[in-house]
Amino acid sequence: MRNARRSGHGLAEVAALADQAVWGQYGGEQSVAALLLTLDLATGGLRIVDAGSPQLWRAGTEVERIELDVQVPLGSLEETQYRTQQDLLRPGDRLMIVSDGVYGAISGERTYAEVSLPRTIRTTRALPPAQAVQAVMSALAVFRDHRDLDDDAVVVCLDWHGPA
Repeated sequence: MRNARRSGHGLAEVAALADQAVWGQYGGEQSVAALLLTLDLATGGLRIVDAGSPQLWRAGTEVERIELDVQVPLGSLEETQYRTQQDLLRPGDRLMIVSDGVYGAISGERTYAEVSLPRTIRTTRALPPAQAVQAVMSALAVFRDHRDLDDDAVVVCLDWHGPA
């Protein structure tokens, strides 16, 4: 992916090349869920390829889930053509990327995304990114009554303060 990016390929092409590499290795028996992003630091322009299950949440004046065009994970199908979406960050926006093991964690009949995730993102808005990630994971543990998760749990936090 790095070589493709450094060679000047766009995000959709980078995803397609990574898809071909995973397909070539596993022939569709294994795949990789990924969320590929590029951020134009001068404008806040965000380019996104959703290849699988991660969700993207924005915390600015409000907390909102950015609706993504869900596409197949890398390596699922031979020669997949990926589409790029665009969005725009405003100075002060925070992005939280969460895997399905986080937002889809179940307790009783409800998911973490329905119960706690938006509230935790909102209440940790003033914390540094590393502490916000830790708070999301701690709230997830409480939500699950400290039981083991059924899936992986990945959280990434990015604060964008605007152009330098």
